[in-house]
Amino acid sequence: MQAGAHAVLLSVRPRFCRALLDGSKDVELRRQALRVKPGTVIALYEASPTKAVSGFLLVETTHEATPRDIWARVGRRAQLSKREYDAYYEGCRRAFAIEVSHAVSLAEPVPLRSLRRRCPEFMPPQSFRYIAGLPASFVSLVSRALIDALAGRDDGLRGRFSAGWAD
Repeated sequence: MQAGAHAVLLSVRPRFCRALLDGSKDVELRRQALRVKPGTVIALYEASPTKAVSGFLLVETTHEATPRDIWARVGRRAQLSKREYDAYYEGCRRAFAIEVSHAVSLAEPVPLRSLRRRCPEFMPPQSFRYIAGLPASFVSLVSRALIDALAGRDDGLRGRFSAGWAD
């Protein structure tokens, strides 16, 4: 399994990362567009204080619209209040939403110190980075984490994640 040009490393606050991975949240909101297509794999980097790759998402679809339209379409599924939503998008003309079809948690998140041990130049993204643009040592480590997370699954997810990772 090798990372393709469209797999993404996405930095997410711990509160939202946990909600995405436990399935209570199935929409991730962004101020900046991610050009991902359905079936793309997203590796979740859980931001401070956790600082670790914690799991993976499979993209169902994406939306780009005004903040008002995104709220009407998916806002209530994003696990934040309208007040938080409005503050997040204050001053933005466009809003972006990623709908998630599946999530897989890592049994053991890969902490930043382990990432840097294998890949000293690794810097967590402020928002996101395309996996293909990251050092091969990072890609190898995260690929192994995905393979391990999917080991033994026979529910079809292994094939879906493999296809989205290798695209």
